[in-house]
Amino acid sequence: MIEQRWFWVVVVALAVAGSLVFVGDADESVSFTAAGEVWGDLVRDIDQFGLSLTRVSDAEEIALGNRLAAELFSAAGGEHPRTAYLTAVGRLLEPHLRRRQIHYTYHVVAWPAVNAMALPGGQVVVTTGMLDMIETEAELAAILGHEMAHIDLRHCIERFQLAVHLQKLDLEAIGNLVDLLPQLARMGYRKYQEVEADAAGQRLATAAGYDPRAAVELM
Repeated sequence: MIEQRWFWVVVVALAVAGSLVFVGDADESVSFTAAGEVWGDLVRDIDQFGLSLTRVSDAEEIALGNRLAAELFSAAGGEHPRTAYLTAVGRLLEPHLRRRQIHYTYHVVAWPAVNAMALPGGQVVVTTGMLDMIETEAELAAILGHEMAHIDLRHCIERFQLAVHLQKLDLEAIGNLVDLLPQLARMGYRKYQEVEADAAGQRLATAAGYDPRAAVELM
């Protein structure tokens, strides 16, 4: 009954939001870009409404991240030699984060693909392929800043909240958490979340003293 009630609340919210967008005289000066921004704002507002219903605590997020990391890296054969360097750069960015109760842990994965990812609770993963590609420490800071921003802005845990909610499970009931990762990878982040992480990550790296042009050069 409760689920059905929230379903109709969301439907009504969508209908009202749609009417607000289309009410009024047409303005030929309104571009597709402006319409896209309105749609992006609407998606963000709907996301936040739904996520507020499934929000988990910081302690639950940290426990989830620790469990994921333990399962993912249990067969890794020990810490990678380049983890210390990755951690040293990450520690320089941490004082400029908002969620100070999150402890960050950095992992290097021996994999040729150029990639980096973040898991809930402060787990940051960078492949050796990514480390081999970058040319400066400032570029590494830009990469770490982006991934850390996804955690700091709750984007990471929000992806798990949605998965947990859709499967009608709670955090304690999830069996093999690693099975969720392929689903989440396909799901990806929302466009507005990537934009937010870009901006926040740039601020983190700049606040830590790194050249803000590094992110542009990396791209």
